[in-house]
Amino acid sequence: MNSWIKQTTGGDPNKIASGYKLTGSVAESGESVAFIAPFAVAAATDTGSQAWLDALWNKLNSVPLDSSSYYGSSIQLQVMIAITGNHWLP
Repeated sequence: MNSWIKQTTGGDPNKIASGYKLTGSVAESGESVAFIAPFAVAAATDTGSQAWLDALWNKLNSVPLDSSSYYGSSIQLQVMIAITGNHWLP
């Protein structure tokens, strides 16, 4: 998934669409942090994707948490906590 989205967007997080079909084609155009953020988790699992992860982080960090967008902001925050390791695991 990580390789696919990097190739599909040319390494530009601003080109991540708001949804994709199983064929990889865009299902819904537009931008939503709820669809961008999860790709950062995938990037964090690949040691060769540090530049891509940095680009995704910068994108997430530039989008303010929006209290009127509970769903998207919740995903954004959870991903940012997970990829920085700032979480507690028993």
